[in-house]
Amino acid sequence: MSILLLLLSVTSFISVCSVSDDLFYQDISHRSVYAEGHTANWEQLPFTGINKGNSLFLRGISCFLSVSDGVLYSSSVNPTQNKIKLESPFKAWRSAYTLNGDALALAVNPNNENSFYVVTADNIEEVHLINSTADNSCGAVESVDSLLPNASPWGIVNAVTASKLSIWVASSDRGLIQVDLESGEASVVPVDDADVRSLYWVQPWQQLFVGTPTALYTLTYSQTTIASTDHEWVGAIIDTVPLDMAYEEVYDSLWIANRESVHRLTRSGMLWRYGQRQGAPTGNITSVTCTTGMVYVGTLYGVARVAGNADPTQIDQLMTHATTSTTDPWKWSYYEGHRYLPHDHTIAVVGGRVSSSAVVLAVCETGLALLESALWTLKEKSLSMGTFQNPRHNRHGLTTGVNLNEYGDLNTYVQHCDDNDGLWTSMHAMGEIYRYMVTGELEAKQLAWTAFEALELLNILPGAYPRFPARSFCLLNESETLSGCSGDVWVQSDVNPNYMWKSTTSSDEIDGHLAVLPMMYDHIASTDEEKARVYALIEGITGGIVANDLYLIDPSTGEPTHWGFWNPELVNDDPEHYSERGTNSLGILAYLASAYSVTHNELYVKVFWDLGINQGYIKNCMNAKIDCPMEDNHSDNELLFQAYHILFYALQRLPLDDPEVSHIREEVSRMVNALVPSIDRMWHIVQGERSPLWLGIYAGTCQRPVSEKDISDAVWTLRRWAIDMIVWPIKNSNRWDITESPFFPRDSSTNHLMRQIIPPAERVTTKWNADPFIFDAGSGYSEEAPYVWRLPYYLMLYNNLITDE
Repeated sequence: MSILLLLLSVTSFISVCSVSDDLFYQDISHRSVYAEGHTANWEQLPFTGINKGNSLFLRGISCFLSVSDGVLYSSSVNPTQNKIKLESPFKAWRSAYTLNGDALALAVNPNNENSFYVVTADNIEEVHLINSTADNSCGAVESVDSLLPNASPWGIVNAVTASKLSIWVASSDRGLIQVDLESGEASVVPVDDADVRSLYWVQPWQQLFVGTPTALYTLTYSQTTIASTDHEWVGAIIDTVPLDMAYEEVYDSLWIANRESVHRLTRSGMLWRYGQRQGAPTGNITSVTCTTGMVYVGTLYGVARVAGNADPTQIDQLMTHATTSTTDPWKWSYYEGHRYLPHDHTIAVVGGRVSSSAVVLAVCETGLALLESALWTLKEKSLSMGTFQNPRHNRHGLTTGVNLNEYGDLNTYVQHCDDNDGLWTSMHAMGEIYRYMVTGELEAKQLAWTAFEALELLNILPGAYPRFPARSFCLLNESETLSGCSGDVWVQSDVNPNYMWKSTTSSDEIDGHLAVLPMMYDHIASTDEEKARVYALIEGITGGIVANDLYLIDPSTGEPTHWGFWNPELVNDDPEHYSERGTNSLGILAYLASAYSVTHNELYVKVFWDLGINQGYIKNCMNAKIDCPMEDNHSDNELLFQAYHILFYALQRLPLDDPEVSHIREEVSRMVNALVPSIDRMWHIVQGERSPLWLGIYAGTCQRPVSEKDISDAVWTLRRWAIDMIVWPIKNSNRWDITESPFFPRDSSTNHLMRQIIPPAERVTTKWNADPFIFDAGSGYSEEAPYVWRLPYYLMLYNNLITDE
């Protein structure tokens, strides 16, 4: 009776809100290594290293300049950049000019966008560039003028900055020197602490800021004369020695970097701290720069970014913060490891821009990185990721990840066989079907059908068509060379001896097949013959399980596979299978509801309710998700949501206004409603992961109520996903902003878990069956297929959770 009351109390479909596909900043890194270095297939630079202070960006001509061993090198804008192909916005570095000796520091000339200053060993030189729009004008030197009539050694130069009237140089031998640009006269600037570590001239404020171990001095100027001075002691508001400074013009503030934090100084003199208590990911800061309203912080452990107007409130990282579709739920961005940098030790950061894109030069210990933050839409991102699929991830129509023979080098990819090639191919096909349903693009339809033909072959090769799909297949002549395509579980096909197929199929494969096949039947199969082929698999796989007493029988052994069981004898009565009780109960009920929705075979209704009521499978499903830390299996999360998709799509596919199927819809609705509490519990447990796939199925396919924040968080997960899919090594265990759980993940006794969900671009790239709370992982020797991102995007787009208008 309680079950019947429950059925009557649950509403099937509830309208949800949507989030528009607004522009966002997509992070893309273009890495290079110093001469004689080698990492992945990155550009090799024509120089061996750059010191701090020896790089700058000339905004007027969009030109990066660096000096190494007395040679000026330049990198100019790439006018033919194709961002969809992830091309760099700047060209390769080239030698531009040989200076008169090495440079100790560079400074922008505020008076002329075609010139800059170079502090040499004993002078200051103004380097004039050719005023031309020619492609090679970046770094082309027209003339060089010495500014000081009387040369004198500087010693070690710590900082240099320039106004329209003066240049200031902080050096070990001469202290803080001001040079009058009109007369060339040099004079000592009177500050109490001559050990100057950083300088910055803020032109709109007419103020010079001087950082020393004792204080941050503020010198207000009238022309070239100091009108007033002020100071803020180091060790009080300012933590430690100011090491670097940068002016952020959008929000009119000066950013000051010290070892443990950065401070935002307003024009009125108010200081706001941004450190560990404000969510900063790390300390050991070396440098700071600003561009396009964003602040980039260089550290010994990578680069961090925060908005120039970020809230300085001390925050609890375990709290959930309010977001909207245009508000990133993660305050900071963190660029660590080879996904973004040639080396984490960042010596300097130099801000630049091209049009609306921020481009920051990160000068690292072993090379350079151009960190590009370009305005993209999710639609553009999906186009870019779509270019990864063929030919790398298409193996005879199957979709799978690839291995890389050389670290991080996609040119060295090699395909392999995987236990769950059928599942990955199904998920790829689902993404393409949703894409076709949204866009009508014939390419998507063809990609989906190609995937179906591979899935069909999985069912043909074992010789039990249409009742048994193999895990994977390969050509016989590949079995000795293709990784994963050999061993005891591989069988030569009797149907086509040119193929090998992998046995021991699990419920993972069944979930994948039965999630995509009804969609394929409804939206991709165009002819009666094509529909019959899809129908045969839907009826054959589910009917075969029912006919074989709710077991999946392996034709190579005549026995049930280890993980292919849905019989109450194992589901309910075997304590060794406690973790499969909920997943397998939900799985078989979903298969039965789906098969009935497509075939209208009343047998599936009878078995559904017999298992659901008499065998307690509906009750089993109420607690299908196991959330004990030691048994929190994210592979089961994927299986459960696949099953929920199978179940709820069985209802979603049936029209409301067709009298011929109204009785079918009524029965499927009863089946679905019986399991609504199960998915509601599941959602509440995993909601904090901000997963667009879980959200897309729950709020889209299942039409369950969610908040705008839930949708926005999922959209931001798609936005904050790394643009490449290489499984780079990621190290988060030394971060400040992450709280460590006392529990280990499932099947591990070494790698602790994070208690916060961080942006996917800062986690290791994984499929949806992996734990997103793992601290450190990745090798750089593999790449995941793009369906991992594209399926949730098109799923949300189809269900109007994302709108691209």
